[in-house]
Amino acid sequence: MKKRDVAYIIVIVLLIAILIAGIGSSMSKRKKDTGVKWNGETQETRYVKIPSFSEIYFTADTKDQGFNFFNPSTNNCSMTVTLAKDGEVYYESDSILPGYGLQKIKLYKTLERGDYQFTYTVKCHDINTDKEYNGANFNTVIHVR
Repeated sequence: MKKRDVAYIIVIVLLIAILIAGIGSSMSKRKKDTGVKWNGETQETRYVKIPSFSEIYFTADTKDQGFNFFNPSTNNCSMTVTLAKDGEVYYESDSILPGYGLQKIKLYKTLERGDYQFTYTVKCHDINTDKEYNGANFNTVIHVR
């Protein structure tokens, strides 16, 4: 065998060794499983109830609208509600505490008669720190008559 062939073999063996060492190293850094077998019981269960609407009815050519939204008293968070169409916000509420709600709102713009696809967004916040929790986006149809 020529010296050049021996050099190629040594380089290939070294590359394979480095590759194997890298794979072994990354496998040893894998996080350990920390889960425990769940027996179906929890110590504390906290759910947030978020009211949703598939349809909303508004009056044409006025910013003042009737809109019944409530934050259930069983929730441990405040909520804000946003109504938007094509990325443009038509209404955003102030913080609504548990057990309170809206009956009337004032839109930022009026709507003409027709049916509109809106995104109805509810964001939940910690009552004391205002830290944002989960929330939800709903597609809804606003019927304007």
